Amino acid sequence: MQSRSKSQSARVTKSKGTQSFGGIVVLAIGVGLGFVASLAYQGIESGESDRLGAGIMTLFTSTNKRPTHSEDSANEAEAASPERATFDFYTVLPEIEQLLPAQQGVETQVTPSAKGTPEKPPAQEKEPSSQSHYMLQAGSFREADAADHLRAQLTLAGYRPIKQQVTIQGQGQFYRVRIGPFIDMAQMEAANRRLTAMGIKTLRLKVSRR
Repeated sequence: MQSRSKSQSARVTKSKGTQSFGGIVVLAIGVGLGFVASLAYQGIESGESDRLGAGIMTLFTSTNKRPTHSEDSANEAEAASPERATFDFYTVLPEIEQLLPAQQGVETQVTPSAKGTPEKPPAQEKEPSSQSHYMLQAGSFREADAADHLRAQLTLAGYRPIKQQVTIQGQGQFYRVRIGPFIDMAQMEAANRRLTAMGIKTLRLKVSRR
């Protein structure tokens, strides 16, 4: 009976010793992990390359700074947009009008008065063969009826006038009346003298084709 009690007491003592040792091991591991984590945190905060944790900080920094494929595509699109805009500009505006120096001015309303009718108006080419030609603008009006009146007057005088509707930024809509095209300045000047005799002030234009 006594020997049995001694045996049970020995087993209980051994079990308690094993549990105590296991607790000490777990505690030591926890302390070690905490120490390592503390060193890593200090290394990240300090920014020094030779300390523990600096490599982790460098990895995250390089990852954040790396440009994505979508950003590269957007930059390429922005760089290419000016060329596309320039191309569209020359496609939409194939003709450039140049106001000749002798008749500089802005859009004005002209009230024509019939002082005379030219006996024979100068010839007008339907399709000039050169890359540029000349036009005479006989008037520019805000009302379409006024432009039609001048157009009818020029038609009776033997010309083939053209009515052109345009919108000018900051001024609104205008109706231009032009005659031409003329192949050279001599023909244009002859027509201009006759229109002046009719009381019509003109603008002389040179139109270049691209």
